[in-house]
Amino acid sequence: MLRYRFILLSILISVNLNAQTFLEIIPDFGFWNSEIVNSKIHNDKATIGNGLWKPSYGFSYVVNFGLPEDDLIYGIGFNFNASTKGSISEIYSDCKIEMPAHSLGLFWQVNYKFWINTFFDFKMGFAVDALEPASNYGNRSQLESFPRLNNESSFKNSETLLIYSMGIKKQLFNEKVSVSLDITGDAGINKINLHQGSFKTQSLGIKLGFGIIILDHETIY
Repeated sequence: MLRYRFILLSILISVNLNAQTFLEIIPDFGFWNSEIVNSKIHNDKATIGNGLWKPSYGFSYVVNFGLPEDDLIYGIGFNFNASTKGSISEIYSDCKIEMPAHSLGLFWQVNYKFWINTFFDFKMGFAVDALEPASNYGNRSQLESFPRLNNESSFKNSETLLIYSMGIKKQLFNEKVSVSLDITGDAGINKINLHQGSFKTQSLGIKLGFGIIILDHETIY
């Protein structure tokens, strides 16, 4: 899997693009609300607790097909994100499940211009999370804090995610930089627990990005 991701990353950086392109490098930061949910529950509350609000940060590298002044721009890219997944107990607010997470994702992007140098920005793709061991149950047992787990749970050290974001992007300083504000989220595809049942993570948040636009009016080799 790691080798496969490096191959895709190399393609993004060095692929022969027979079209005009420009690059964006976008550091970002924001806040995420993360929850652990039981994906087998349909007629009852699926979350095992309350949402866990934590800061996040990361960056994106995007290859855009076209020019910054175009009305419709498609792109492909990858992103790195650092955040924390988990839930807060509904019974004891000092008891939490916290799993620091570092993700690497690949996504497709479309920007649609609706005003001068202002775009609707949409991204969707997939990511792999590397999860650190869960911690911080307070002074109580896991099941006492999170009875909806049904069993004492151990969690995996990785998960696969569907990732998405939508928001507004503004180009500034003669299309040299960009500022974006996005609602962003992810949803676990595979379960993260090792015991019986199917528990996954889901997150929703907001992030602010500051992009550097690198123009390339010639074919990239």
